[in-house]
Amino acid sequence: MEIRFLNFSPYFANSYLLIEGNKSLLIDPGYNENHLIEEEVRKSGTELLAILLTHAHFDHFAALLNWQGEMPPIYIGKDDKEALSDPNRNASFLFGRPVSLNITTESIENDTDMEIGPFNFKAIQTPFHTSGSVCFYFKDDNAIFSGDTLFNLSIGRSDLPGAIPSKISSSLNKLKELPKNTVVYPGHGNETTIGFEVENNEFFKL
Repeated sequence: MEIRFLNFSPYFANSYLLIEGNKSLLIDPGYNENHLIEEEVRKSGTELLAILLTHAHFDHFAALLNWQGEMPPIYIGKDDKEALSDPNRNASFLFGRPVSLNITTESIENDTDMEIGPFNFKAIQTPFHTSGSVCFYFKDDNAIFSGDTLFNLSIGRSDLPGAIPSKISSSLNKLKELPKNTVVYPGHGNETTIGFEVENNEFFKL
């Protein structure tokens, strides 16, 4: 699987385009001025099968507000669905431009194995940054897309509406069980590995 890192603005989330043959998945499409996200998909020459959202904060789904062309199915944690249309819970109020995204989505209700075209992965529920936060683990490719659950030497904040600070440890413990060499592709910042974070990230000591 090829992983293309798309980050056009440091104020928005890291976006990732995953490519397998002539098919693709898109994770957390954020900044999208001049339809940059759709242009990257077009240039890849692939059919976009689905969009995966790690959670419902505005900087992770803003590209959907002005999406050009047909939109594929969108998957998000069940407990974050309503936040897409709530400017307070989707944190768009922090950007000074409250938005409400009313769109049909597919719910991820539990830790579950998923198959979309040639992509096989596990959705791991990791509530605390938001109540519906999900990480996407691609075992065969040794990769996890952690959204704002886990960063290099840090984690997402837990003081915004919809956060559940009491679940920090239980959520991180799920990731702690993954192979140490699993590469972490976070929602912000640089990639890291599970092993490095378990050894060096203070939040794993809680």
